[in-house]
Amino acid sequence: MLKRLPDSFGFAGRFMGLPNETANVEVKTTNCEFRARVNNGPDITASPFLIPLNAAPNQDLAILLSGANSGSAIVVITSIEDFPEVDHMLIDSTVPFPINRYRFVAVAEDTLLAAGGQP
Repeated sequence: MLKRLPDSFGFAGRFMGLPNETANVEVKTTNCEFRARVNNGPDITASPFLIPLNAAPNQDLAILLSGANSGSAIVVITSIEDFPEVDHMLIDSTVPFPINRYRFVAVAEDTLLAAGGQP
């Protein structure tokens, strides 16, 4: 199970886990579309999708919404300790193209255990 990191400055969420773990991401949209990108890779437009931690030490996920005002999305990230990460995104005149950013960090088992995680 991935562990939440308490300091998420600049990110909607930060998580750490073992290199063989995977985060499951689901984006449920209403009246809009989303595009996701991991580490500047190709666009992801189908939900759900997986983020394997073994691909790089850090996996940076960005999710962008586009569409009419009041379009929204619920982002659900599972494989997280205790409870899923659930975030709400909304398109409005102040933020016409909202972006949520997440970071997934692969760490050694002893580092995860020292942070209170489970192997």
